[in-house]
Amino acid sequence: MKKILTAIVCALIAVCCGTKIYFVNSEGIKQEEKNYKLNEEVKFENNFFNSKGDSSDGYSVTVLGSEIVDREQFKKDHDINEDIGIELIDYFCLVKVRFANVSNKNGSRSGISIMHFILQNEDYITFPNKIVYPLVNKSDNLNFSLEEDSSAEIVIPFAVLNDDITAEDFKDGSPQLVISLYPTKKAIAIR
Repeated sequence: MKKILTAIVCALIAVCCGTKIYFVNSEGIKQEEKNYKLNEEVKFENNFFNSKGDSSDGYSVTVLGSEIVDREQFKKDHDINEDIGIELIDYFCLVKVRFANVSNKNGSRSGISIMHFILQNEDYITFPNKIVYPLVNKSDNLNFSLEEDSSAEIVIPFAVLNDDITAEDFKDGSPQLVISLYPTKKAIAIR
C-alpha cells in the first residue's frame, strides 16, 4: 500500500512540475532573430551581447568571406616554428570582415570588441582565438574604435576542434558570425 501511495504522489508531482514548466515557457518572450547574407552590410544599432554598455551603435559589419585552414597549414602560412599554445587546435576558421563607423560620434568611448563575437553552426559554437589574432592582423588590439566615416578590414580567427565537430561537418553546415544577442540576435552567413 505504501508503494502505491508513493507512486501516486510521485506521479502528481511530475504532472504539477510539467504543467508549471509548460505555462512558464508558453508565456516567455521569444528573442527576435535576424539572419543576413555574405557581403551584406549589417548595422549593430542598439543591439549588444551582455549589456547595453557593450553596444556598438553607429557601427556596421560586413562579412567578406571565410576559409578553413588546418593547424599545420596555418603554422606554415604564418611562419610559426615554436609552440605558441595552439597544438590542441585542429583547424581555424578565418572570417574576413569589414567594420565601418557609420555614425558613432563617441570616439574611443565605444567601438568594437572582437571577443564578443561568436561563430555558430547548427550544433557548434566557438569564440575568437586571441592567441592567433595578432598573427593574422598584425595587431593584438582586440578592442578598437574607428573615426567616423572610416572602415577597417580584419580577420577574426576561430579555433575549431575535431573533438567537437569534424572539418567536413563544419564545412557542410551553415556557419554564421553572431554579432549581437539582445534584444535582437543578428547573425551573418560566412559563406
